[in-house]
Amino acid sequence: IPLRRLAGVLNMDVMNLYGRTADVAALGTDQSSLGAVFAAAAAAEGLRVSVNTDALTRGAFFRSDHFPMVRVGVPALSLQSGETYEGRPADWGAERKAEYTKARYHQVEDEVLPWFTMDGAVQQLRVVLRTALAVADAPAQPTWNPASEFQAAGAARVR
Repeated sequence: IPLRRLAGVLNMDVMNLYGRTADVAALGTDQSSLGAVFAAAAAAEGLRVSVNTDALTRGAFFRSDHFPMVRVGVPALSLQSGETYEGRPADWGAERKAEYTKARYHQVEDEVLPWFTMDGAVQQLRVVLRTALAVADAPAQPTWNPASEFQAAGAARVR
């Protein structure tokens, strides 16, 4: 498929198996018009968009599966879990993520645990589906924001 025909990438590398949240996050929302589409999709599901500052600090947008497409100018979002888990203390999600990173991230022990639930992943998938449908139905492809370092690659991609 020619790059100019690819509208965007929705990377679902990080799925929420910890439970329902009041929010959802994605890396790259500040880079292109996909961010506004994602925000509208989240709002339609009754979710607010939060920012995973830890992932931003670690540079996760620049080292995940979607990034080769970003480098050649295809706008992308990398889905992240929300931060506010229903019925849990405020720091519960951060504690689970820290434990996962320390003990299981890219390790043999990285397996599905008995207490995982699909509720949060279903929330994320509904937002992704709404985002994908909105992009597919739009009269034009998503565009890079003027301040994005990927704007030139995006312009070259659609020529």
